[in-house]
Amino acid sequence: MSQASAPPLKAPDPRTEDQPVSRRLIALLAVLLIIQLRTDSTPGGYWDDWQNARGLQILAQVHQEIKRRYQDPPPDRELFIAAIQGMLHRLDDPYSDYVPPRLHRYTSEILSNEEYGGIGIVPRWDPERGVVVLQLVPGGPAEKADIKQGDVILKIDGVSTVLLNQGQVYDRLRGEIGTRVDLVVEMSDGTRRSVAIVRGPLPRPVMATGRMLAGLDKIGLLRLFIFGDGTTVRSREILKDLAAEGMRGLVVDLRWNGGGSLDEGLSTADLFLPKDKVITVIERRRDTPQGFELERIPQRSRLPQDVRLPVVVLVNDITASASELLAGALQDNDVGLLIGTPTTGKARIQELMPLAGTGGALRLTVGRYLTPKGRDIQGRGLTPDILVALDEETGRTILRS
Repeated sequence: MSQASAPPLKAPDPRTEDQPVSRRLIALLAVLLIIQLRTDSTPGGYWDDWQNARGLQILAQVHQEIKRRYQDPPPDRELFIAAIQGMLHRLDDPYSDYVPPRLHRYTSEILSNEEYGGIGIVPRWDPERGVVVLQLVPGGPAEKADIKQGDVILKIDGVSTVLLNQGQVYDRLRGEIGTRVDLVVEMSDGTRRSVAIVRGPLPRPVMATGRMLAGLDKIGLLRLFIFGDGTTVRSREILKDLAAEGMRGLVVDLRWNGGGSLDEGLSTADLFLPKDKVITVIERRRDTPQGFELERIPQRSRLPQDVRLPVVVLVNDITASASELLAGALQDNDVGLLIGTPTTGKARIQELMPLAGTGGALRLTVGRYLTPKGRDIQGRGLTPDILVALDEETGRTILRS
């Protein structure tokens, strides 16, 4: 249901597990690939040998020649990770990648609701902008340092975040309790400031919160931060408490929620829809005797509807993945009115597959989801019923009306 003048940048240390593969290795593999491609460009030629065991033998031969003949061969671990990354790069899919051990542990901790340590943010790594702050842990070091949602971390300890991969981002933000990390942060108005934060112990991540909105007539608020283990259970508890207080309408806040577990997104949507309503349609590739086929699997609500009240859903450009699944289900089934700005547009499904004995994992796109009406929102996002950039006062004005 998981990143003062700056000191000079240091060259990556090839011994650290999350460092990028050396450029010379990439260049060597690229030259080998070009030579092989030019050897025979006709159908039915040499490349037919790249099948199953024969392909693995060829890769093993390349590895052996590098180890025997290359003047300064990298460690075996880096060579094998480079081979994995090369295959994934060929997919041309930004969501399929190799997850190094540190990042795998971090993601597992976030989604499994375990305790972890650091500065107290849920980051989104953006290769062009840096590290976007999606969520803040209430009372955590980052919140105390006046970091805000939507701020962009440009540097960590003097190193530009666009030069780091996801694993390095998470690894640099986390650390021993009491140690210091220096950040350069760009705020929403474009100004930049330097911030020194002391890492501290952090509570388990908050999946959902709820309360009655002050100044409104029995309007409840359910705010979902992330879809992880326990999101649905906690949401049901909140809705039950709000109903006991006489709730007459509900606001579901999905702003800044970047998604998480698909299963949790589906089960949370089940709280709002009548039984047997389509939540989403999942497309996956199925192996048949005739070959691979694409099949569409409607995912339907299985339980009686928990919420039978007017529902408003708040979204923004960070609302993504499982959050978009929930918002799209409520919009297409005419259960909730979407208010805010267009969402991210991430409608691809990934599975995280641990790689035995490595501590790392393979994150692979295995399907996509459509809204109940068959819309593919990948790269487009959901368009709200009411388009407006919501600040606190604007939101209240809309809700009163």
